[in-house]
Amino acid sequence: MRWPLVGCLAITYIVVFFCLLWGIKVSGKVVYFTVCAPYILITIFLIRGCLLPGSADGIYYYMYPNFEKLVDPKIWIEACNYALSAPGIAFGCLPTMAGHNKLNNNCLRDALVLVTAVALTTMYMGFAFFAIMGHVAHLRGVTVDSFQYSGYNLGFITYPEAVASLPLPQLWSVLTFLNLLTLGLDSLLPCFEIAVTALSDQFPSLSRRRWVIILMVLVPCFLLGLLYMAQGGMYMLTLVDWYAFFPSIAVFAMLECFVVSWIYGTHRLQRVIRLMCGKTVPRVMTFSLKFICPGLLLIIFCFSLYSYRPPNYGDYIYPTWATGLGWMISFGSIFPLPVVFIWTVYKTEGNSIREKLKKSLEPNIHWGLSSSPENTMQLMF
Repeated sequence: MRWPLVGCLAITYIVVFFCLLWGIKVSGKVVYFTVCAPYILITIFLIRGCLLPGSADGIYYYMYPNFEKLVDPKIWIEACNYALSAPGIAFGCLPTMAGHNKLNNNCLRDALVLVTAVALTTMYMGFAFFAIMGHVAHLRGVTVDSFQYSGYNLGFITYPEAVASLPLPQLWSVLTFLNLLTLGLDSLLPCFEIAVTALSDQFPSLSRRRWVIILMVLVPCFLLGLLYMAQGGMYMLTLVDWYAFFPSIAVFAMLECFVVSWIYGTHRLQRVIRLMCGKTVPRVMTFSLKFICPGLLLIIFCFSLYSYRPPNYGDYIYPTWATGLGWMISFGSIFPLPVVFIWTVYKTEGNSIREKLKKSLEPNIHWGLSSSPENTMQLMF
């Protein structure tokens, strides 16, 4: 066990505990810092990198298009996967955090701002990264494409080695890992808030003791995190990362599109948005929600299965039992869906399976956007 890493993990969970303990109002303020700090640090890296020799080569490599890559379907699949993972779509974070908004919040504006901000931020980070990589390539006398790394090696090995080549390397190393720390906290808080909110809704008697629910969530996660703190933790982390989002994210996203657009119905969705914002969304968005998005997600899912390859870390090939464990991790989040679905239909009152299924897919009388029975009944039907 790497005890310095265990100590860092414990400190991180203590910080997360107090952020969650003070509620969404405080954790929302913390997110303001964890979101703004990386922009400041990235801007510092960009300005410093552009002043170094060779940075223009890195930026040119970043901006020069390679149109031959467009005929590779894997490029498009990876782009679609990133479009899901970067904003947190199908993770549960967005509905959970949006549930704390006011009724008249402009959700359409928020969606457009979120997608635009994610795209522009990604491009902005690319400039800062490749400016420094161009300088490192200039110092080593190699081309920029020789640094074709991804994943954890890119963030924790390649890039720290790059900033070590800058003047005052200790300063840039501190700023690099401070950037990673703030980004990590920014990702952790919404994810843990999902579980805390779900348990609070499921067990109202415990909602008054929020610290108990938070410990119920954080302690098991901390114990599981110890697996990554051992000598072979990187192999375990690579295995989990390889299977954790494959293929569950595409399945969840497809189900969200199907449930919202076909079961709940786009007509009800338009009524809800009109009640909230005073206007409806363009029809092209509802059409995409019903047909285009599920179709693309189905293609992603099928191609992911077709192009599957066993995980590896460097030259290490995982044994069969490890890949089996990975598939269990992958389907572990999908398996509860059919189980809960069958149980819900079974417990629903009705004389036939068709009648039970129809009733189980309808919103119950306790659902609504306000305490007004008229609004509830109007939106239900």
